Amino acid sequence: MLLKINYFLRVYESFGLLVNLLSTCVKDIIPFCVYLGLYIMLFVMLYIQSGITSPTFQGFSNNGFGAMLFFVWENSIGNINNPPGASFHLNHDKT
Repeated sequence: MLLKINYFLRVYESFGLLVNLLSTCVKDIIPFCVYLGLYIMLFVMLYIQSGITSPTFQGFSNNGFGAMLFFVWENSIGNINNPPGASFHLNHDKT
């Protein structure tokens, strides 16, 4: 559908650069999403093998793959939390 919209936008000469920009952006996002997915899966497997339990989320079993995947995704977007029962702690200033 996006390609068809880009085709119709090319009708107007002034939209040619916009179509090239969008096409280039989509081509560059695909490898990033592949690497992000691989790294998220890597961290999920590392957490599961380390015995780290995920916090309980409504609708997920405790320490299940889905809960751990959601926990790692939440950490990857910036909401960094210590896993419950972890043997390491993040250094936070207590000011």
